[in-house]
Amino acid sequence: HWDVKEQIDSIYDQTIIKITKNFDLAPGVRMEKTRSYGRGPTDRGNAYAQTLLTGDARGNAPTSSLEYIQARYGHDAVNRSEYHTWLKYLHATYRWSNELIFRASFNDSISRPNLNNLAGSVTLNPDAIPPTAGIPNPNLVPEHGRNVFASAEYYFPKGAGFVTVSGSRRDISNLIRSSVVDI
Repeated sequence: HWDVKEQIDSIYDQTIIKITKNFDLAPGVRMEKTRSYGRGPTDRGNAYAQTLLTGDARGNAPTSSLEYIQARYGHDAVNRSEYHTWLKYLHATYRWSNELIFRASFNDSISRPNLNNLAGSVTLNPDAIPPTAGIPNPNLVPEHGRNVFASAEYYFPKGAGFVTVSGSRRDISNLIRSSVVDI
């Protein structure tokens, strides 16, 4: 039985400040409260269940029996997490002329772990070559990004199109990635 839930409550505030006729600043902040819950079966694999039931990993216990299913899948694993995140934002626009506009922005961002990491179940596949295991990490924290963006936009007269030159940078902390190890 799988049961995975995530709830995100947030509040956001932003304002636009006209510094001059040609220059705007738009600061903002967002607070998020995230609550996650995951429950799911733990698959310990056929060899584990056979060893538990027969004393031999290559045993011949019936795989449809209640004892086998309980030995292989065990009890549900349950994991919970709760955290708060503050995300800041600042956007600036300078209109040099009707044709040329400069923009720059800074913002914090968040990328949450996949929900399948919340269920906390271990999945073994001893029949794969080489054997594999899926082991979620319910203690993962979200990735946080600090992002900077700048652009210059030139608009051709009479709506004939535009050209944009831009650049960006993103620094990430708590990078989430998968690892493969032999079992």
